[in-house]
Amino acid sequence: LDGLADEITEIYSQLESDILCDMARRLARLGKVTDATKWQAQMLAEAGGLKQNISKILKKYDAKITEEIKRTYESAIKKSTENDNRIFKRLIGREVSISNEQMMLATIQKARSDLSRLTLTTAATTEQLFVQQANNAYMQVTSGAFDYNTVMKNSADTLADRGITAVQYENGKPVTRTIESAVRMNILTGINQTASTITLNNCSELDCDLVETSAHLGARPEHQAWQGRVFSLSGKSTKYPSFEECGYGTATGICGINCRHSFYPFFEGEEEHYTQDDLDELSKEKVTYNGKKLTRYDAEQGLRKIERNIRYYKRRANTQDAMGVDSTKAKAKISDWQARARDFTKQTGIKRDYNREYIGTVEHYERKKLSTFRALAQRELPNEKFNNVEKDIYATDSRLKLASKNSAEKAKFNKELEQARILQSNDHIIHFMSENSKTGNYDTFVDGRKTEFKTVTGGQNAISKNFRKGLKQGNDVFIRTSKKTFSDIFDKIKGEIEDYERFHGKTDHDRRVYVYIDEENKLVEKSFEEILNPRK
Repeated sequence: LDGLADEITEIYSQLESDILCDMARRLARLGKVTDATKWQAQMLAEAGGLKQNISKILKKYDAKITEEIKRTYESAIKKSTENDNRIFKRLIGREVSISNEQMMLATIQKARSDLSRLTLTTAATTEQLFVQQANNAYMQVTSGAFDYNTVMKNSADTLADRGITAVQYENGKPVTRTIESAVRMNILTGINQTASTITLNNCSELDCDLVETSAHLGARPEHQAWQGRVFSLSGKSTKYPSFEECGYGTATGICGINCRHSFYPFFEGEEEHYTQDDLDELSKEKVTYNGKKLTRYDAEQGLRKIERNIRYYKRRANTQDAMGVDSTKAKAKISDWQARARDFTKQTGIKRDYNREYIGTVEHYERKKLSTFRALAQRELPNEKFNNVEKDIYATDSRLKLASKNSAEKAKFNKELEQARILQSNDHIIHFMSENSKTGNYDTFVDGRKTEFKTVTGGQNAISKNFRKGLKQGNDVFIRTSKKTFSDIFDKIKGEIEDYERFHGKTDHDRRVYVYIDEENKLVEKSFEEILNPRK
């Protein structure tokens, strides 16, 4: 489970940063206080713009979130079933099948729905926070209590302190968490509970009544009583205690909220993974910090506090920069807490988790995004060097050399470069591959995905013919055309996908189609799933 939620949490952290910085910039745009009527009108105009922009921000990240949830859940559930099967095959010579597609889809849709609820009220609550801060600023300046620059800095700090929060209910009581904390908890808990349900189903299918719980350092004190032990699912065993002792199905029990324990099939006669000495060692391990002995659990909680402070001051500095006020003190605090993190991990020996110190600054996100997509392209062509052609557009040495020596290849490259610029202007990163590449028949990597470029000058039949070629190649497809409507084009594409699946079997519904219409000067991106099953 370690690191499982990092990618999704980063996306939400970037989403939060975008919203906070937009609020900060809009507060700064209100300018110095004049008269109350003008201030009110200006403030309400900015509040309305903020709400509209937040809706755009949420929509911008929706596809990334859905894709990452799908990838994370499918990978985790597959791995969990494979782990169970290794035990079943070794001990009883049988296996269970990996969860069927329908169950997997239902699980992923539930996870997406759970996270959607977290952000459902973001636009409204953020607008309220903006209006509150704007009014506070007006009152503080007009009363003479503070000067304008101090008020702006205080407003930036309040936005950073509050962040984008989500309210969830635990045991019937509302709990407010930062958006990144809520997302991390939802993903870890959701996947662990899904995997545990599958394990229980597998045990039932193969008549396995015993399970062994996992064990780890730094477990909560109340979980140490049952970690690393064998239990009876039915509770009928005279040798092993009932699984009910682990509190399965409760918020505080095994596989409950933020629990990293799991359990596996166990058969009588098999050697247990942990001896009593092992478990005693896990529960008793202590670390030293500044001469004081701490349990591993308390030490990890201490590190979580340091990480929260690093994120806190990073948010402050980021929001202050967006508002145009001095961020020197906040940045100094970042350095102080990072030094404390280095010292803490050096003294205790606990590994530092940089993902937990991350906030979604644009610079950090763009660097990571580029390095990730570059690695995928480089894996296809390990002996090639990629050159920066324009912002977020890269091409291999061999592709550029070919274009420089051959006029036809130069014309072809320039034509594809125009298409790449359309994608780049819509926040995509493009890597042109080699023309003589043995990796497959596709033009580029768009955000790390194999993508074929098609420019269509004919009618609807030409759309179908060109898309059909890209469809057979197994890649994403970019279509540039003119004098057509998006609805007509996507209807044609839908028909082609349905025909293909009728004769060749199902293709990957996560594949994407980019359609750009010159007259509209607009790009629309859809997955096969969205094309085949459009939302009502």
